[in-house]
Amino acid sequence: MGFTLSLLIYAVIQVIVVTYKEFYEYEVTTNTVSYIQIAQKYLNGDFRNAVNGAFGPLESWLLVPLLKLGLAPVLSVSILNFSAGVLLLIGIRSLSYRFEMSESLRNIVSFTAVPIVLQFTSMDHVADLLVTCALVYYLTFILSKDYPDRMYNGALSGAICAAGYFSKSYILPFFILHFVLSNFFYCFRFRDKRKNILRNALLGLVVFSLFTVPWIIALSDKYDKITVGNSGEYNYRVIGPEAKEPEGDWWAWSGWHLYTRMGQPVYDQGFFPPSNGTALNSWEDFSYLVPFMKAWSPFESIDNFKHQIKLVLRNTFYTVGILEGSFSLLSSAIIIGYILINVLPFNNQLLHKSGFYTLMVLVIYPIGYILLHPHERYLWVLCIMVLLMGAQLLHFLFQGDFFNKTRKNVLILFFVLSFAALPFKNVIGATNHDRAMYGSLSRQMMEFNKLQGSIASNDNFSETIKLFFYADVKLRYYGQAKKDISDHELTNELKKYDIDYYLVWYKDGDINNQAGFLSAYKEITNGSVTGLKIYSLKDSN
Repeated sequence: MGFTLSLLIYAVIQVIVVTYKEFYEYEVTTNTVSYIQIAQKYLNGDFRNAVNGAFGPLESWLLVPLLKLGLAPVLSVSILNFSAGVLLLIGIRSLSYRFEMSESLRNIVSFTAVPIVLQFTSMDHVADLLVTCALVYYLTFILSKDYPDRMYNGALSGAICAAGYFSKSYILPFFILHFVLSNFFYCFRFRDKRKNILRNALLGLVVFSLFTVPWIIALSDKYDKITVGNSGEYNYRVIGPEAKEPEGDWWAWSGWHLYTRMGQPVYDQGFFPPSNGTALNSWEDFSYLVPFMKAWSPFESIDNFKHQIKLVLRNTFYTVGILEGSFSLLSSAIIIGYILINVLPFNNQLLHKSGFYTLMVLVIYPIGYILLHPHERYLWVLCIMVLLMGAQLLHFLFQGDFFNKTRKNVLILFFVLSFAALPFKNVIGATNHDRAMYGSLSRQMMEFNKLQGSIASNDNFSETIKLFFYADVKLRYYGQAKKDISDHELTNELKKYDIDYYLVWYKDGDINNQAGFLSAYKEITNGSVTGLKIYSLKDSN
């Protein structure tokens, strides 16, 4: 009954969010725009260009039937978010049975998970939500005590992680490493069932390969190299030794904050053509930006190796900060307590303890992100694991005589608030955060949605993509100009790419400094759009 009620609460809140347009109308990221545009390629039969090494295909595949029904793209994303949230709550409940706790604590976990999942869905990162969902179900099967006894545990592990890979290519190395190690250690934990374990391991790898290899072949054929996805290579080059780092102490800039302030081609290298013949911008498949970034390896030089160590240190620091500041203030205490109760002492019985395999997930999963750049949404599954670990710790603590009913209730309340308070705050704060900027601006831009051809801008690469999406402008966007570019160089760049229109973002009183030579061309907005002007480069004054 408790779990059903938690699902009902989640559903009611989400239905309200989806039903009332003002809650979701301006809630997309540039990545979401790309997923929608890729889904539209599938609808139009443009399969060659729909194959994409930058973004996993699962979100786009799931959007196709919703768009086919004629639903608005943002509404389709909201419905997909809602559905994934329901599946995630069910998955968390299922995974909770891999942790020893009373049924009342299990219900508390289910209720606590509601604001957490609402926060996930409010951030509009559906691919990360789908990845989290896949990982929760995968862990439900791989952490099962009867894993060796049932053949489907191996097969479903492979199938579910294949779905996770279709959301984000990072799941492929994680699955191979974690799945192989888990089965290896299970051979020592269940010595009399080694044959079954080897069967499950082989079956899981085969099923995973059957699903993923055709997509890997399609990617490799398109990019003329063997690849499982190109986002990792792009992200690794972004954080290379030559990338410009922000000022300040290294511990003040870590992980995602450092990544977003380092130079990416679309922000500091000028114009780039859209990714393919039917793309509207270069971000739809940023795989093609990789050659414009310098490759590097930590083993090329001492300086490169030091740079990698520096990244690992600050990313580790940032990961701990995510656990404490974005999930729960009790995260570190829960992890330390879990180690003390479930793993120590280190002896030959360690591999027989279920807690060892839980902690193994916490160690293995963030490794790749620590090498690159962690972000809160990348680590959502860790939040869920820590929540379940905390509930199990409460169960152990409540076995003693010290905790009477009152003390139990106080500790439970503190535990719930530590996980739920921040998500509630973030959900309220995240609702339609783009409305202030894009609401009236996109409506003002609507009259220009019939323009055809190409366009570039002086600034605001991401903002321009989102504005064009909201206003349904189908111009092919070549990105933003280099910073401090001269009029002569800008003129040459615009002619080089045969740009039809140039969009100038400006603040009050700043337009004269932004316009320059553009005064020779016709400005087509006539001041009707706040904060920007569009010049037709084919029409002189």
